[in-house]
Amino acid sequence: MKKLLLLILLIVTTLMFAVDLGVLAGTEIGGRQRTYIGVQFGTTASLIGLSLDVYYPISFEELEEIEFEDITLVEFDPYLLLVIPLRDLKIYAGAAPILLLDLEEGGLGLYSDEVFHVKAGVKIGSGIAFTLEVLTTMTLDFMSTGIYAVTAGLGLSF
Repeated sequence: MKKLLLLILLIVTTLMFAVDLGVLAGTEIGGRQRTYIGVQFGTTASLIGLSLDVYYPISFEELEEIEFEDITLVEFDPYLLLVIPLRDLKIYAGAAPILLLDLEEGGLGLYSDEVFHVKAGVKIGSGIAFTLEVLTTMTLDFMSTGIYAVTAGLGLSF
C-alpha cells in the first residue's frame, strides 16, 4: 500500500508543474515491422519525468478506414524518465513495463513479466513541441530482443 501511495504521489507531483500532450506515429525496425499510432501524456520539465504512452498497431493505409470504436486492445506503457532539460530541448531516457489495456472489458494486464520497453528521445520546442524517440524491448537481463522502433510525435507543452 505504501508503494502504491508513493507512486501516486510521484505521478501527481510530477504532473503538477508541466504537462505534455501529443500524438505519435512510428514503425518497428525488426520484429514484425509494424507501424503504429498513439498518444502521449506526461512531463519532461524536470530531472524526473513521466510519460504515459498508448499505442495501437495499424498500417497507415488502414488509418482512414479504421473506426475508433473497433479498437478494443491497446498497448499502455507508463515510462519513468530521467530528463536533461535544456531550455527548449529535453533529452530523456526511461523504462516502462508493457501493459495491455482492454477497452471493452476495462481490464489492464502485464504483457509479460520477462520483457520491458526502454526508450530515449528528444523533445524540441515549447508550446508546440516535436518529439523523436527510439525504443527497444529488453529482457530482465538487460539484453535487447532485437525489436527496435522509431517514433515521431507532435504535441503541446503547458
